[in-house]
Amino acid sequence: MQSSISSEELYWNLKSKKDFVLLDIRSETEHSAWTIYNSINIPLAKLRNKYYRIPKNKQIVVFCNRGNDSRLAIGILASKGLNAMALKDGLLEWNQIFDPVRLSKDIFSQITIYQFKRLGKGCLSYILVDHQNNKSYLIDPNWQVEIYENYIKKNNLPGISAVIDTHVHADHVSGGLSASKKYKVNYLLPSQSKVNFKFLKLEKHFQKMLKNIKADVINTPGHTPESCIIVIDKHFAFTGDTLFVDTFGRVDLHNGDLKKSQKEIYNSITQKIFQLNDDIYILPSHSSQTMVPGPLRSASLRYVKRFNFVNEKTTLEEFMDMVNREELPPPQNYSIIKEINLRGKKIKDDLIKELELGNNSCAVKVS
Repeated sequence: MQSSISSEELYWNLKSKKDFVLLDIRSETEHSAWTIYNSINIPLAKLRNKYYRIPKNKQIVVFCNRGNDSRLAIGILASKGLNAMALKDGLLEWNQIFDPVRLSKDIFSQITIYQFKRLGKGCLSYILVDHQNNKSYLIDPNWQVEIYENYIKKNNLPGISAVIDTHVHADHVSGGLSASKKYKVNYLLPSQSKVNFKFLKLEKHFQKMLKNIKADVINTPGHTPESCIIVIDKHFAFTGDTLFVDTFGRVDLHNGDLKKSQKEIYNSITQKIFQLNDDIYILPSHSSQTMVPGPLRSASLRYVKRFNFVNEKTTLEEFMDMVNREELPPPQNYSIIKEINLRGKKIKDDLIKELELGNNSCAVKVS
């Protein structure tokens, strides 16, 4: 009997729709904050008495944060006659799984976009392929840059010509600087970015790189002072952490005036993003919801206006009241992670994994 399964194996099994029972044995609080989609929760301390809640005659995959408690749990379940295996290294390794999805080339023949969904962490990053100039651009990349490199090689895509971040991230370590050094290409950031290394100003240089394809970089302060969105023609808008599909970015993760930041992000959304073409695809850098392999995490602006927590009819007073009544925990180790991104400091992979363990919490979740 197989006693464990790797995150990579689990990913491909879920992608092929294999019918597992995913059992989260962490606490109720941990489970509610961050888990694998469609999992059930029975904390390890309650498992001997609550095991009957687990569907029988199905393969059970047990997981915790690092895989240690899962090995104890499968022993308990085996004694009850249940077939269980542990997720090797737990959510620590599940956080390293990416699910690439292509956004149809038929929308705009000059551009193809590949969205990389980091299923455990909720991060979204992109490869933008410019067919006219035979170039690829990384947008809001995570630190695991080999993921993008391998995908480009496997799918015979043009090499990386530049790396872009829409803002200085606080929930995950950016791969922007390391990718730019590895591939010897320019790193583009919003001009107001207060980082301790050299970069090219996104607003000034990106349009020149795309040449005959229209690209607008629009400053959208609020989540951070330097936050921006990138609009490609009338088809795509990379909205960073300003606007997600169903919600919007937090404004309490930098040292600014909260009321000012609330007003700024409200104006950025309603007076800038909502004024774009309704058919434009909104491509954020995070998902506020647990993701599964397969579907693109994107929507038309028309859909977002209808189903987002903030819409065209939301007044500034209603918006501020909505934000202020939510008490959100900060992202895991966010101050350390942001400092790493500001300084461009190189740290070991194993330390990054530990720092990033947990949900991203960059979105406002309205109850």
